[in-house]
Amino acid sequence: MVNVRPYILSVKHAPECPRQDGKEHGRRACPPGCKRNAAGWEIDIRVRLPNGEVVRERSRSTLSKTGATDWGRARESVILREGTTEKKKVAPTLSEFWPDFVKLHVEANKQKHSTKVTNESIYRIHLKPSFGNLRLDAISSEDIQKFKAGLAKRAPKTVNNILALLSKVMNVAVDYERIPRIACRFQLMKVQDSELEFYEKEDFERLLEGAKKADPRTYIVALLGGDAGLRIGEIIGLEWTDLDLRRRQMTIQRSVWQGVVGSPKGGKSRVVPMTGRLAAALKDQRGLRTRVLTKDDGTDIDWDLAREKMKTAQRRAGMVDDGALHKLRHTFGARCAMAGIPATTIQRLMGHTDLKTTLRYLHLAPTHLEGAIRALEFGDILETGPSTSRLVNGIVMKNPATGTTVTGQLVTPTGLEPMFSA
Repeated sequence: MVNVRPYILSVKHAPECPRQDGKEHGRRACPPGCKRNAAGWEIDIRVRLPNGEVVRERSRSTLSKTGATDWGRARESVILREGTTEKKKVAPTLSEFWPDFVKLHVEANKQKHSTKVTNESIYRIHLKPSFGNLRLDAISSEDIQKFKAGLAKRAPKTVNNILALLSKVMNVAVDYERIPRIACRFQLMKVQDSELEFYEKEDFERLLEGAKKADPRTYIVALLGGDAGLRIGEIIGLEWTDLDLRRRQMTIQRSVWQGVVGSPKGGKSRVVPMTGRLAAALKDQRGLRTRVLTKDDGTDIDWDLAREKMKTAQRRAGMVDDGALHKLRHTFGARCAMAGIPATTIQRLMGHTDLKTTLRYLHLAPTHLEGAIRALEFGDILETGPSTSRLVNGIVMKNPATGTTVTGQLVTPTGLEPMFSA
């Protein structure tokens, strides 16, 4: 079947047209007031081949309408006789496309070594067994939901990380025209923020005493985590040239993961001031080697050794020896929050890219919640004088403790509790 119609370049819709401003789409006819700008003819050919396949070709012609119709019928005969000359692209399977994903996305964007290893692990353990032989354009929403059901015993955050990688692979396939579109939807799971584990003040001091009894390097590891908030990879990668002991500050500009040096998480360096005891411990340990923390033979320490040293410190302190290193960083964030340090300052000190990550510590700062309730009860901070019957600066308040009415005058907040006089 051959249809020939004007080739529409643009349409100037009338105000009453339902398709004005994209309100409605499709091939619904416009009212008489709409003006079309046409040039040439559109030739629409539909042919059903003997094998049942339907072939459709559309092309533009500048011939007359009769000439365009004749050309379309001739083309229709060729398609019936020889079939279409266009080769339909076959979408690759996940296993076929994975090497291209690594080359076009992971390596091209110079992703961190830890990200590469994590992606390879997720692909090998989860994605390849379930989707490796499926073509990317054939993965359906039902396939995704069944896959999620098989991960029921995994933590929601783990499931989301797996789905996020599969989604990224398919988006890259669309970007490089390996598939026309993604045929499925990814519904992530709700993740509840877990409680952060950290050392209370007395426990942290006990841990430091245990670390000091173990050896100076263990003491420095504990201080770098709990007094400066460094990640373990940043602790391992710290070099003497990063330290300014006179100014008592250090620049965090590298991280080590499985022996590979990269940038800190988030890709940005940061400057962190030192506490007095951290600066003193580093000054006592100062040596000629490049890295701050090394083994006895001069080689760099690794995650396993750092974890063993932490276990030793915990045993010396009479604690459970789980070797949890990131707990030190949580301790730093918790101590900052409980000291009333602003969230944006904690974010800069800890190197968080997203402020939401920092806000997890804010519930540990009871002064923020206390201050909010006091503001509801008392308004702004008041400076009160002798009881009087007249209104002072438009403020008359009731003391919730005694039930008496008080008057006050607004002053600049000083951080002190309000004082009332009946």
